[in-house]
Parts: sequence; C-alpha cells; structure tokens
Amino acid sequence: MSTILIRERRVLMKNFKLGNKKLLSFILTGSIVLSGCNINEIKESKGYTKNPIKVESTDKSDFNNKVSKNNEIVDIQRCSNNVCASKTLKLKSNNTSSSKTIRKIGKLQKAKELGKTKNGWSLIKYKGKKGFVESKDLKDLGDTYIEIDISSQKMIYYKNGKKFLSTSVVTGKNKTPTVKGLFSVYSKNRDYTMRGVGYTSHSDYVLKFYNAYYIHDSSWRSNYGGNIYKYNGSHGCVNTPYAKVKTLYENTSVGTKVLIHK
Repeated sequence: MSTILIRERRVLMKNFKLGNKKLLSFILTGSIVLSGCNINEIKESKGYTKNPIKVESTDKSDFNNKVSKNNEIVDIQRCSNNVCASKTLKLKSNNTSSSKTIRKIGKLQKAKELGKTKNGWSLIKYKGKKGFVESKDLKDLGDTYIEIDISSQKMIYYKNGKKFLSTSVVTGKNKTPTVKGLFSVYSKNRDYTMRGVGYTSHSDYVLKFYNAYYIHDSSWRSNYGGNIYKYNGSHGCVNTPYAKVKTLYENTSVGTKVLIHK
C-alpha cells in the first residue's frame, strides 16, 4: 500500500472517531433534555395528580418547604383535603421526625392537607404555616361537615367545601361538658322529647351524633354564645337557635361528620 493511501486512511479514521464523540455527546445531551421535568407543565386536577410530582427544596410553588435533607428530591402527590389532628402534633420543617419543629397543633384542630410523600408524611397548612406531620396522625373531614368550637361557642356547617351556615351556640356546663372528638350524625329526629336524670326537654329538630349528645333547638333560650355555657350551660348537648338548627336539619344527612374541639 502506498504512503499516500496509508496517510488518507489515518485521516479518515481520525475523523470517524471525532464524529463518534460528537454523536455520543449529542445523544447524551438529548437524553438529558428529554428526561427533564418542568413542574409548570404538569396539569393539576382535583385530588391527586395522575403522576407524582417531584419537588425540590428550592421550588417556589405551594411546596416551598424543604422536603428532605441535603436538597434531595422527594415525590409528593398533591391533594386538597380538610383534616384534623388525632392527637397533639408537632409541625415539622421536613418530612423526618428529627427535623425542626415549627409549631404545635392541638388535638382535633383543623388543617389543610396539601400533599403526601411516599415515606408516610403529609404536607399541611395550619394557621398560615406549612410543614409536615405523619399522615397516620390525621383524620379526614371531607368537604361536608359540622364544626363546633367550644372555646368560641360557634358552630359552622361546611357543605361541599363552602361555609353554608354559622351560628352561636351554648354547649355543656362544667359538670356536664360537651364531648370532644370527631363523630358522625347517626340519627335525625323531629318532635323529640329528651329525658335525663331529673329532667325532660322537648325539641322540634334533633341531630344525634354520639350516644345521648345531640344538636337541637332550645326555645327556652333567648341568648347564645359568649360565656353562657360556663354558668348556664346544657347537660352536654349543643343548644342551637331554632331557625339555624332547622336549616341545619334540612341540609344535612345521616353520616355527616361532626367535629367538636376547644
């Protein structure tokens, strides 16, 4: 083989190797672009998204809390659930028990669940603060429920995610306090006579939610709210203005959840 042919062959081989490097670089670059994830391109839907959303600690969306140590990425499934704490909880800055506590959440206090991680934590919003609690320590309220706050002597009925009714009430006195917890209406009664130790009482509208604890009208009362329950409270029932409990009765069904807390 002539010297010229050998030289041309070497040039061709050199160019081929260089071309392969460029081709490999193009393929690798293309794969990185194709495998990228733009969170803004993920369409939201009611409840969970079809695919988990990867959120970084530097993300500026609703998920702007650190979701793991060392800027790692954690899968979060978005949701929008009304929940309450099953016990006193510590709101954490991260989805680990060793992370910083932002604030405490009292038992039965309401919060908004924004998402869930694969390792069993929920991202929630409580009184303007976002943080993490373990999902197992939350109870679901749904979009339709009755909330009774003993401290403020207020009752609010949420229907399909919107505030439907609000009223002042009178709950149980110190010796016969209203039970606290998450319950469900188990019976609705009209023209009903309640009987207890040493007393009877009649009401036109009664919603029973736990044993002998009811929400009902109390025509003998002219005032509600404030500190009345401390010196002239009920035997444990939730005394409610007539027009309000009538509306509540007509717009709820058996099974409606009842959250009572202080």
